[in-house]
Amino acid sequence: MAKKYNIEIEETEQTDEQKEQADEKESMYLVSEYAQKYFSEVLWERELVKAIGLSYFRERGFTDDTIKSFSLGYCLDQWDSFTNTALDKKYKLEYLEKTGLSIVKKQEGQEDRKFDRFQYRRKDRR
Repeated sequence: MAKKYNIEIEETEQTDEQKEQADEKESMYLVSEYAQKYFSEVLWERELVKAIGLSYFRERGFTDDTIKSFSLGYCLDQWDSFTNTALDKKYKLEYLEKTGLSIVKKQEGQEDRKFDRFQYRRKDRR
């Protein structure tokens, strides 16, 4: 099509470093996309969480349509539920940590401890 309209397209080749950066960016996007779906499903599909999470949003004036439109979600009151579920789904801990979704505490001589960054966030907990 470019030839037909005499449009010159300059092709550039990516360096290995640029390819690596693009792959990392794509991996972090996929992890973030998974997190959005996970937290949204937790909010809408778990009855106890649904009662707590929806009341939390409604107290702040959000309608169900707004909650769904912005794909809002809720994190379980557990230290590592999201992180462990993501790891079970074969997402890499490196990207969970780089996106800020998971926190990894290095412990000398022990297995690293993994936490969900957003676990149990509410107005009365600081």
